[in-house]
Amino acid sequence: MKISKIEFENFRNFRDHCSMHFPTDGKVTVIYGPNGVGKTTLHQLFQWVFYGEVHFNKTASNKMYNLNFEQSASFHQRFSVLGKIDFEHPDANGIAEYYSLRREWVYQKEQYESKIIDKKFRLSKKIGDDWKTVSEDP
Repeated sequence: MKISKIEFENFRNFRDHCSMHFPTDGKVTVIYGPNGVGKTTLHQLFQWVFYGEVHFNKTASNKMYNLNFEQSASFHQRFSVLGKIDFEHPDANGIAEYYSLRREWVYQKEQYESKIIDKKFRLSKKIGDDWKTVSEDP
């Protein structure tokens, strides 16, 4: 599997909507940086998008959303946590097929803690110039 793009919104310490693009020409991409810039959060984003859960260490908050964004939200406001990974994977004949995996949890801010009101998951495959949904949560 070769990852070509990662998108995220309000996931943990990543706020707002951002995207990262990667070449798929066979070279290795290394993500590095000083402590506190988001390397572990990026790893947790992968866990969440692919598996729907994250295993946090004992000192970290288990909230999926950005805490600063939640603080700035108004009472009863809805907001989303989004993760999307686009990748290519060879078929049985070694020909690249293109996929997009998207997970979104919608929250509503309440008095003491925001609650999940909807969970969405979709795997899409590119066929020609169009994207077809392969799997989706009802």
